[in-house]
Amino acid sequence: MNFNRIVFGADLVDHFYHWRVFLKRNILKGIIPLWNPYVFNGVPALQARAFYPFNYLFVFLPIKISFNIFYILHIFIFAISTYLLARAYNLGEISALFASITNAFNLSVCANIYGGHIGRFSVIPWIPLLWYGFKIISKRRFLALIIIAITTSMLLLGGHPQFAFYGLFFCFIFFLMELFYKESENIKTKIKILILVLLFLSLGLLLSSSDLVPMFEFSKYSNRNVKVDFNYITDGSFPIENIITIFFPEFYGNGVNKVYWGRHYHWEVATYFGIVALIFLFLIKFNDKNNKVFLIIIGLSLLMALGKYTPFYKIVILILPGFKLFRVPARILVVTLTAVSILTAKGMENFNNKSIKKLQIIIIGLMSFSLIVFALISIKNVWINYSKLIISFGEHNIQLPSVNDLKFLNHTLLYAKKSILRTFVFLIILYVIIRLFPYIKNKTLILSLLTLIQFIDLFLLSGKYIQTININKYLWKNQTVSLLKGYSKDRKILTMTRQTALNTGITYKVQNLGGYDSTNLKSYCRFYNYIFNEPIDKIQTVFQPKGPVPALMRLNLGIMLLGKNINVKASNWELISTTPDGNLWIAKNYLKNAFVAKEIEQGNWKRAFEYLKKTKIDFENESVAIVEESNFSKIKKIKESNGEVIKIDRPTPNSLDLKVEIKSQKALIVVRESWYPGWICKNTFNNKTVPCFPVNQIMRGFVGEEGLKEFVMIFKPFSTKLGVFLSLFA
Repeated sequence: MNFNRIVFGADLVDHFYHWRVFLKRNILKGIIPLWNPYVFNGVPALQARAFYPFNYLFVFLPIKISFNIFYILHIFIFAISTYLLARAYNLGEISALFASITNAFNLSVCANIYGGHIGRFSVIPWIPLLWYGFKIISKRRFLALIIIAITTSMLLLGGHPQFAFYGLFFCFIFFLMELFYKESENIKTKIKILILVLLFLSLGLLLSSSDLVPMFEFSKYSNRNVKVDFNYITDGSFPIENIITIFFPEFYGNGVNKVYWGRHYHWEVATYFGIVALIFLFLIKFNDKNNKVFLIIIGLSLLMALGKYTPFYKIVILILPGFKLFRVPARILVVTLTAVSILTAKGMENFNNKSIKKLQIIIIGLMSFSLIVFALISIKNVWINYSKLIISFGEHNIQLPSVNDLKFLNHTLLYAKKSILRTFVFLIILYVIIRLFPYIKNKTLILSLLTLIQFIDLFLLSGKYIQTININKYLWKNQTVSLLKGYSKDRKILTMTRQTALNTGITYKVQNLGGYDSTNLKSYCRFYNYIFNEPIDKIQTVFQPKGPVPALMRLNLGIMLLGKNINVKASNWELISTTPDGNLWIAKNYLKNAFVAKEIEQGNWKRAFEYLKKTKIDFENESVAIVEESNFSKIKKIKESNGEVIKIDRPTPNSLDLKVEIKSQKALIVVRESWYPGWICKNTFNNKTVPCFPVNQIMRGFVGEEGLKEFVMIFKPFSTKLGVFLSLFA
């Protein structure tokens, strides 16, 4: 096994790889990383996910191979959880195996591997296990309650709150509907079970408090904490036209080796769960009470996934708390597909001699449907007009060629036809197998064969989304790293090469003023928007500044790694090396990462950003501190602030050592890094601790007393202490 090759994922190489390196490096030193100083000028290290147990695979195994093992292990958990759930519904072993294959290998799961969504993979496999706990509550109460508590905590520790919320919501709705449908239990017993379940769900919440409490605090300071409209919430709704991909999975391409030209990201809207499973759906007993519960939940979740394309979702976000907190309603389909996998296995249980004729009619009907669609799109004007219609909707995540580009239209038509023919071939195979049943008369053999066909169908389709790469291709080369190590000890970097380089500094302990993450600090996001003339509350995920503007220089910018076609005309910048990763530019003059403020004034965020944006920089005496009214009382007693920062050192990501000569009775010391609740400063001489507070909106400061002093700035958030205490208590 080549330890340099890992399963490819877009977000994995851009984002998660570096965060897991960061976790490994610190845990092996005995440090729980709470703060990451290497992106966005500093941010809470929630993405390290230090409290999710399976992330310790990255700590104790070689980092590159651990991603492959992580995926394999979670797919295995997903399959086993679904198998147990199916067995809890009294399904046979083969039917349960069929359900587990359908759920663990459907296109939605494997397309998310290609998307690189490690966080989702930490959550999704636990959903059927939680459901299993709810299902067996009447028969094996103690085991069920333990499973409910543990899986709830795993869902919440995994690192994707949206999928955790959907999993908890829909599993609990299933539980309630099935509980009150039961005629065997009296109302007192049902209420007792409900109370016990709520208690153990609460226990699960407490177990995950080490992540939940800091996450709740972060939500108040996050870039997502802004007013958003209905269009933003429903961005990523499941397009109605994509229903056809249930039959022909790559009708709009696949985004791997063929361009995906449908709406939204392919991994968000992929729904294919196998043609065999689709056929077995027609064999379920629609008048069965349990099946009605499934059909109601599947119908409701599908309506929700359609988001803005139906009026229903407006009602959902008005009456159901939580749904308006998340974008991309199409993600609800992950829970829908778990329900579908169990329902298809139920259909498989009903396979017998009597159902053969019905299945033959269904297969012939689907074959006819395939031929009709094939014939329709073969009519030149039909495909051109249909393509123009889909492209006219917008909401595509790549730049598509012109709708008049015949080469593009022919290419997409060819791929749509191939997808239809693929389904048609599998339908022929199924028809032959079904026709053989009366002659073989061995139900177990036929069901095993159909399960194998289902696996082959999903494996051939989903397998192309699982590709390995040499991760070194996405990392900085040795020449770049050695140069950066020399220059980045006392200054920060700006990367303007490719998006994958934005978080690379995490791996090499280089502080980047940019970064790539869906969540970051609201104050820094507003600063970015302000200096680059964007709407002030626009939610940014990719921070790739457009050059060495004065505002960034005031944050200790001193290095730039730029594309080889970018030339810097400013006299302060010098090209020192052309590396394989880009041209390395060094600032002749730059500001220290910390200073003693000599000019202090009261002002709001706008005043602070106006100052930071000022064109002229005094590299010798730049020492302005603008403090908001709420914190101004902490510096009122400072009559004069004077001194010099002599030394700055960072022993851990959670701390910063400062040696300062303070020449006035009291002084305001400012570090050009993000403030966040939990930063404190300790005088190493007398161990006196003072709180830090925001300065210039995106920096942090504290008050020191006269003399040559050494301070340790430490990140000790109360939210983490409280969360860990509650988890241990639970």
